[in-house]
Amino acid sequence: MTSIRESLVSTNANKKLVASLRRTLLTLPHKSSGQTPQERNGMTKEQLLEMIKLLSALESWSFSAGQRMPDYLFEKIDKAMDELTQEVLK
Repeated sequence: MTSIRESLVSTNANKKLVASLRRTLLTLPHKSSGQTPQERNGMTKEQLLEMIKLLSALESWSFSAGQRMPDYLFEKIDKAMDELTQEVLK
């Protein structure tokens, strides 16, 4: 059985998705900073929306590829999407 990572990076399109996700996730602030992602990193609403789309694509891929991510990852993704949505709606 292949791991989620091996399966995800197995195609060129998925490699681009992983690279984009990795770049975006590296810009997130640490929890203890007390600042929003926009304040700390100067993220625009467009960048926040891109992050939401990437997280959504990751969830969609997981279901369509039959690769079940651990529940804690789904919970973290859901929480991150809620927080990003709140930032966009401000």
